[in-house]
Amino acid sequence: MLRYYETTSLSKAGLKYHPKYPSKIIEKAMQYAGYNEGETLDFLLDVGCGAGQATKLFCPYFKTVLGVDPSLKQLETAKENCCFDNVTFTEGVAEDLPAANESVDMVVSGSATHWYNVEAFLKETERVLKPGGTLIVLDYNSPKFMPVGLNTKANAEELGKLADGIYAKYPVAAMLKEPGVAKAYRKTRYEEIFEAVPFLEKRIEYVPVTSLWSLDDAVGYINSVGPYEQIVRKRMNDLQHLPAHEIKEKLLELDEAEKFVKLTKECWDCTEKKDSEVKLKASFKFYVLLAKKAHKQ
Repeated sequence: MLRYYETTSLSKAGLKYHPKYPSKIIEKAMQYAGYNEGETLDFLLDVGCGAGQATKLFCPYFKTVLGVDPSLKQLETAKENCCFDNVTFTEGVAEDLPAANESVDMVVSGSATHWYNVEAFLKETERVLKPGGTLIVLDYNSPKFMPVGLNTKANAEELGKLADGIYAKYPVAAMLKEPGVAKAYRKTRYEEIFEAVPFLEKRIEYVPVTSLWSLDDAVGYINSVGPYEQIVRKRMNDLQHLPAHEIKEKLLELDEAEKFVKLTKECWDCTEKKDSEVKLKASFKFYVLLAKKAHKQ
C-alpha cells in the first residue's frame, strides 16, 4: 500500500479542499445494500478512511462503524471530524482488515483503493463480508475547469480546456513522476478494480459533481493531494543549504500550482485580478462501484 497522506496539514487540507461526496452516492449505496427507512444495519468497515469524510456520511445507517487507515495523522483528524458514539477508528491496512470472518455488512473504500494492493484488499473484503454483504468503492477523476463571470468574448468552454491542459502539463505531470503514482492514477484503474472484484453481482455508476471555486481553492486542492505535498517537501529538503529568502523564491519559481494559476490567468485574460477573485466551476466525475457478496446456498 502506497502511503502519501502522513501529515496533519495534509489531512486537514484534504478535508477542506477535496470534493465532497454527494448525498446521492450515499443514498445509492444504501439502497443497493437493501437498507429500509428507519432501520440500522449492524457493521460498516470504512477502509482507507482518511479524515473520515465517508465515515461521517455512512455512520447514521449502522449500529457500529470502524474506520481503518495506516496514517495516525489522518486518524487524528478523523476523530475530530467524525465524533459519534457508534464510530471508532483504528490504525490498519487494507490488505489485513481488522474484522472477523463474515462479520461486516458493508465495506466502503473512499477514494483510496488505487493506493492498495487491490488483489489482497479484495481477498480480505470477501473474507470479512457477511453473505449478502456489500462492497462500495468510491473515487473521482481530475477536475475539469471552466471560468465564471469573466468579462470576455471568448468561449468559456474553450477557456476551460486551456486551463485543463495547463493543469495536466504542470501539477499532474509533476505528480505522475513520483514513485507508484502513474500506476495508481492510470486511467484504466476503475475498470481494472471492477474486473478484479470477485463477486458476480456488481456494477459501476458515475455521478457528476460541480463546485464553485476560486483559483485560491484550486491551489488549495492541488496542495492537498499527497504526492504533490511530497514533491514540495523534497524540494525544501534539497534547498536547505540556501538562505531562507532564497528558498522561498526558489520554491515559488518551481511551484507547479503557481504555474497553473499564472498561466490560467493569462489565458483567461484576468491577470489584474486576485486569485480569490477569479471564479470557476470545478467539475468532477465520481466513480461508484457497487458489488454484493453472494448469499450462501
